[in-house]
Amino acid sequence: VGNAALTCRPRGGIYLAGGVALHMRDRMRVGGGFLEAMRDKGRFSDLMASLPVHLVTTADVAVRGALRVAARPY
Repeated sequence: VGNAALTCRPRGGIYLAGGVALHMRDRMRVGGGFLEAMRDKGRFSDLMASLPVHLVTTADVAVRGALRVAARPY
């Protein structure tokens, strides 16, 4: 996740979704290891610390996104 964030430079933060993210919920909390490992990027650590990380817990988020795109007018 940290390497992808450095490559893409997300402005609104990082959103993690899906089954794996939900099963790793405890590790994603402060002190759980995930955030510390993600932010451990040497000279880019300050940049990484400024990115908010969000855990999406909605089970049908992919379906909701597809419906929203399908509802757009052409």
